[in-house]
Amino acid sequence: MKKSIIRFLSLNIIFVLCMILYNYVHINMIEYDIKNHYDRIISASNEFYQHYLNTEVENKEPGIYTLSGDKHRDYDLSQGGFIVSEKSDVPNLNKYINLLYKDLTSFIDKDKIKTLSVVTPTASFFLPFYPEYVDLDEKFNLFDVAIEKVKINKKYSTDHNITITHDYIERYSNDHLRSIIMPVYVEKNLQAILMIDLKFGHMENYIKNYNAENLTQYERRKQHNFFTRYITIPYTQNKLSNKVIGLNWSKILSISLSLAFVIELIVHLSIFIKKSLLSLIIKDSMTGCYRRNIFDFYYKNKSNKSLILLDIDHFKRINDQYGHDEGDKVIKCLAKNLNQLNSNSTRVFRWGGEEFLIVLPKLSKKALLNKAESIRTNLDYTLQDGSRVTISLGVTEQKREESIFQAIYRADIALYQSKYQGRNKSMYL
Repeated sequence: MKKSIIRFLSLNIIFVLCMILYNYVHINMIEYDIKNHYDRIISASNEFYQHYLNTEVENKEPGIYTLSGDKHRDYDLSQGGFIVSEKSDVPNLNKYINLLYKDLTSFIDKDKIKTLSVVTPTASFFLPFYPEYVDLDEKFNLFDVAIEKVKINKKYSTDHNITITHDYIERYSNDHLRSIIMPVYVEKNLQAILMIDLKFGHMENYIKNYNAENLTQYERRKQHNFFTRYITIPYTQNKLSNKVIGLNWSKILSISLSLAFVIELIVHLSIFIKKSLLSLIIKDSMTGCYRRNIFDFYYKNKSNKSLILLDIDHFKRINDQYGHDEGDKVIKCLAKNLNQLNSNSTRVFRWGGEEFLIVLPKLSKKALLNKAESIRTNLDYTLQDGSRVTISLGVTEQKREESIFQAIYRADIALYQSKYQGRNKSMYL
């Protein structure tokens, strides 16, 4: 048990250190990926910018329209729409807004995009379109609100183009958002503002997907400390928009514990299977005692051993009179008693049909005879006629410079003497 606990704790420490190292190596990769992620959004926005410069315009009356240009009555606005606040020439942006939305949702989860919007001085486009936009348009000029929100210059300026805001709570919907804002200039005059509102958790969701693909364990952290790193989001105006990425310690410990548990389970299962298979190979299936044919493996070159060779008295008569099933029961009863002797220093072998050999460490003559007599008297098996089953034993010790097989031969002679002198006794030779 102690060994298992030490191995389990050691494996946990190794796994935690390996995961820390693996995540440390990948921190530059996730920083690159996050920056690349925002660059993809900006690249898609720039494509929209180019389309906007070449879009046609159409004179529209005030009202609410679907993106296809139909005036809204009972039309479904779930696929986007736009509001015209006064009669004016309105750019035909249906195709380009849908293209941009499709491009964005190819690498951003759709449910993390609150809305894609384009506002001009007289019209505001939304995909998806939410009912509250109608109320907002009636109360405010959304174009002016957007300009004020991020301090957009109405005249083109090289030092102020794309902006990614820090997290904020939208006043009317109470949604937690982060906006990507791109002013659209035509002949250096501000003509429109493209806004991509991402719901809070967008980056957490991105990190989650990155973890799943790369087997890392990062998470968004609120503050910078040990094993964390600042990752600067491009196009942000200040450090409030920086991300702090750190290790998800609960996830690391959970994975480490799970892996250590699985390995420990495999180790125990392997040991169990090994012991089971080894038992089938080296032990007799009927008695559970060691097989005779593996005796050489353990004792061929051993010395200083004591031996007890024993045999069931009148066993042939038991088989003939009561049947082989009864004989098997007698053998199993005796084997059950003998197997209690098995240890690191003592082994019991099934030497023949009803004959058993016990190999013990070197004992004195008296101690060895006492052990043999204890085995003999502990056998308690009564046959159907009321007679008690007995055993005869031959006891000896391996002499100096004598092979163990010579000692077994002498134990066999001692067993024969026990049989010759009336059975049910132990003889030492």
